[in-house]
Amino acid sequence: MKKLGKPGQHSPKQIEANKLKQLQIACEKMTGKGSFNMFTALCKARMSGNRLPALKLKLSSDGNISPLDFKMYNDIFVTQLNTLTVTTLTGETMTLGQYLREGMTLVCYSEIIQELGSPNASKVKAAFEGYQRSVFTKPILDLLELMYRMSTMFSDLSVAVFEYEINRVFAFSGDSESNHVVVRLVRSKATSIKLDGTKREAIPLQWPDYQGKVMPVCIDPALLGLGNSLSLSPVYIQRHGLRRLSERIGIVSGVVHLALVDCFKKDEKIKFLRQGGSSLVEFSLYEQKLGYLVCLVHEHMIVIRTFLFITNDGTPEGKKLSELTRVQLLDKQYLGIDTLAGFIKFRVAEDPILKGIFLEADCESLLDLSTLEKFLLSDVTEKDPSILLNYLQGIPKIPGQQTPVRLFL
Repeated sequence: MKKLGKPGQHSPKQIEANKLKQLQIACEKMTGKGSFNMFTALCKARMSGNRLPALKLKLSSDGNISPLDFKMYNDIFVTQLNTLTVTTLTGETMTLGQYLREGMTLVCYSEIIQELGSPNASKVKAAFEGYQRSVFTKPILDLLELMYRMSTMFSDLSVAVFEYEINRVFAFSGDSESNHVVVRLVRSKATSIKLDGTKREAIPLQWPDYQGKVMPVCIDPALLGLGNSLSLSPVYIQRHGLRRLSERIGIVSGVVHLALVDCFKKDEKIKFLRQGGSSLVEFSLYEQKLGYLVCLVHEHMIVIRTFLFITNDGTPEGKKLSELTRVQLLDKQYLGIDTLAGFIKFRVAEDPILKGIFLEADCESLLDLSTLEKFLLSDVTEKDPSILLNYLQGIPKIPGQQTPVRLFL
């Protein structure tokens, strides 16, 4: 009597047949129906036996990611590979994972088909010519984009930044036995600095470049209006400043920290205002100005001392808002309009009078925050904008004071 294998277990013959089927599906999506028959039986057998491993993440040799976290990273990566799609030259679609495995196996064999003595060598080479790695780059760029998004999702400057090596992927000229992306965490190494006579902890700004290598953020202080130096200085942020940024923006840390790093891109003109010995560098998220980073030069480094939301005291907009409405620091905190989430809840743009006030205070970037709202860490409970308007209109003017403090009951 024939013994049955374990439930769900496939025989070698079934496994081989499935490999060939997957290669055929990929081939026909890439070069048309029936095109898999261009390959001889010998070539098909070799392709099946040497099919690329499924693309996955691999933990770096230093193993500084916990097994539980690594499993989560890899599960997300594989899910994305099976969700993102590539449009082939025939107009068909296949998953990114399918292209980077079966598709690249086919491309590889189309490059060596002549050496295998195939009678259809020239036909095969012509069919796959448009998929050469140096020509059909969209899937490679999609993979880079996926890894960059993952690094943003899993990075937190206060703890560690997600780094990856893409050159082990076969599509990036890696070898056929190591089709994987190596990942690790680069820990943030805080340093102690003395400011205003007090020791403070500062964290270096660092982020992966587009190929995954974590690089320190360095910039010429002159680009921030801080002296005439022609040398680059590393940028640090006080731990207190990073907390203020998180509290006042309230969005997933990786997204906010990427925006923080982007403020110091050397290939773009940095917008800043001088304020005494400091510089207020504009902080924007998805091209919407949300406030300022208070920067100064300390010894060999640029230090970000804190983050000011656009309505906060200490900003030009905050000052103008106080002049227009007599609202002060405690008023802003009481109303909650000193944070992004607190401001969003009032739906200021829905009230024409309120909208006019904030437009006049140069806060137009706060009038459409729908893109940012979906990234907030906490739910926003809407409040009637008339509550804010009535409060602002009800602040009494006290004789002898330009901006009186409102009394709270």
